[in-house]
Amino acid sequence: MRSQQVSRRLARAARCGALLLVATAPAAAETNRWWQAGPAGLLVIGNGEPQQVAAVADALVRARQAFAPVLPTPAPGTAAPLIVFVFDDAASAAAFPPLYEGRAVEVGGAYLPGGDLHFITVVGSGDAQLPWRTIHHEFSHFLARQAWADPPAWFDEGLAEYFATMARPDGAMVVEVGRPAPAHLRELAREPLLPLNDLLAVTRESPLYNEGQQRGVFYAQSWLTVHYLLAGNRERTPQLSSYLRAVAAGQPSHEAFDRAFAATPAVLEKELADYLKRGEFPVTRVAVPATGTGSRRDAQPLGVADAEAWLAELL
Repeated sequence: MRSQQVSRRLARAARCGALLLVATAPAAAETNRWWQAGPAGLLVIGNGEPQQVAAVADALVRARQAFAPVLPTPAPGTAAPLIVFVFDDAASAAAFPPLYEGRAVEVGGAYLPGGDLHFITVVGSGDAQLPWRTIHHEFSHFLARQAWADPPAWFDEGLAEYFATMARPDGAMVVEVGRPAPAHLRELAREPLLPLNDLLAVTRESPLYNEGQQRGVFYAQSWLTVHYLLAGNRERTPQLSSYLRAVAAGQPSHEAFDRAFAATPAVLEKELADYLKRGEFPVTRVAVPATGTGSRRDAQPLGVADAEAWLAELL
């Protein structure tokens, strides 16, 4: 993490961003003690308990291993450093909300892609419980962006929801991914599935992606679609890869989908409806080492000046 490039950004933020930070969130770094942990390329910063900061760093190392079978291998040297902020509570994160049309969006976490640095923000509840679902969801966005420059919104969110329920049973040498989220099943039981063409057309600027009442069915159906293509019908999995490569090459999403899956949207809509009706959602188990490379470390104190610099960079 202490490359010359990151060090320059840290110094620049300390010089140029501190005044902006103080004006916007005067108590963020001064009234809380900050901690840092993580291997090279990953820095977890938090103002809760140091054990929590270390646990998040350890979990993300293991999560990267669990994601590996799904994601294409990135070219050497292309992975950007990731800074993860674990805010202890909503008050700590109040100055850093994501925005949609100039308005704050109420979310428990966010992934903020950048050029030479990427950020994740996660908001806790001030107690001892970490929001693991949000942590895994946002980390999925980061890894997907390393594999595909601009993945389609439905796939990006569906994959994040697919991995959001990732868990490692106590003492096990595996992690489990793909457990269904009860909230998604309830949403899909209440609301009809969107036409597939509508799902494919959603962008990150669409109301369906950003506005509360409409987001539920979009996220739920995106999860269902990704779960079906990755775990429910393995014959479709290579077609999904072909679709993503075509979109990455600049082909329109609808055209890429029709060609890759060799089927009309109506065919896939019926398959998804049948999959949902069956109610059987396979869980995938991925082996991970007991102690991964660069895994859990004790969290170290982060000085106020450095914390303010990173917060200014985030702002």
